[in-house]
Amino acid sequence: MQKQLYYEDQYLKEATSMVEKIDGNKVIVAENLFFPKTKSEPNDSGTVEGVQVVDVEKDGEEVTVTLEKTPDIKAGQEVTGKIDWGKRLKSMRLHSALHLIAGVLEKENGIRAVAGNVYEDRAELIFKSAVPEMMIFAAEDKINEMTAFDNEIKTYWDKKREGFRWCKVADFEPIPCGGLHVKNTKEIGKLDLESQGDKLKITLK
Repeated sequence: MQKQLYYEDQYLKEATSMVEKIDGNKVIVAENLFFPKTKSEPNDSGTVEGVQVVDVEKDGEEVTVTLEKTPDIKAGQEVTGKIDWGKRLKSMRLHSALHLIAGVLEKENGIRAVAGNVYEDRAELIFKSAVPEMMIFAAEDKINEMTAFDNEIKTYWDKKREGFRWCKVADFEPIPCGGLHVKNTKEIGKLDLESQGDKLKITLK
């Protein structure tokens, strides 16, 4: 089974692994570094043997990396992948921010988010109905207070349900999540929140 290195160490920037399959410009390695795109967040970018990564997709248990052009490599060969660390870190900060904001709003106001999306320049938290702006202003102060300190962000696998993963931020209730996160709220940094009806737009300061 292919090993997903991004779950073992989300801060790993480079890794060498053996090519298991290659089909044109699509490559599958034994130990994959690149996080695949999902319905709610973008995939990693970077390079494999210096060739630009243009897409990363997961099919079942395997992640396939699509390159800009067909590389000069063969199955059985070891190759080095390098991620675009700036993009990975920004995605992790935004993803972690979604969990933090959802936790604050639920604990302080009893408002539960129903979905969250991460984009390259922002994140969006979605609710069943519009959230009053005054609640957002109050929550923003609390959230930015928490990002000033090292509140732990913990991810862990469910002991009973295989393949089921949780994320817990500070003392908030854990939320099911397959994404990548920073290790503490201080790494998120300060945030700007903008109410857009039943959506909340989040950007990094």
